[in-house]
Amino acid sequence: MKGWICIENLELRVVIGTWEEERQRPQTIYADIEYRLDIQRAVETDRLEGTLDYEGLSRRLREAVSSTRFFLLESLAFFIFRLIYEEDLVEEVVVSVRKRVDFADMVCVKLSSC
Repeated sequence: MKGWICIENLELRVVIGTWEEERQRPQTIYADIEYRLDIQRAVETDRLEGTLDYEGLSRRLREAVSSTRFFLLESLAFFIFRLIYEEDLVEEVVVSVRKRVDFADMVCVKLSSC
């Protein structure tokens, strides 16, 4: 059985931006993450070992992005996408990252493997 796990509005603190003033301190970026995997074992056993732990994944993502600097949202989105897609159980990934800007509420970059 295949299933999607979704993490919505994951707050990430990241140094990002093309302008020097943007890169002076970390900004809050919001990520929506969806990943598809075989959840049959998790459903049958009701055990975490049969799936990808979304809390652990969120923690690893926060640690990874907080120690890296980015100029573009596209680069950040791909960085997150790649980290998730490299997980053993993951078959498909959709990543969306959003950043507050002066000229609109937010801008978003969305990447998908499907």
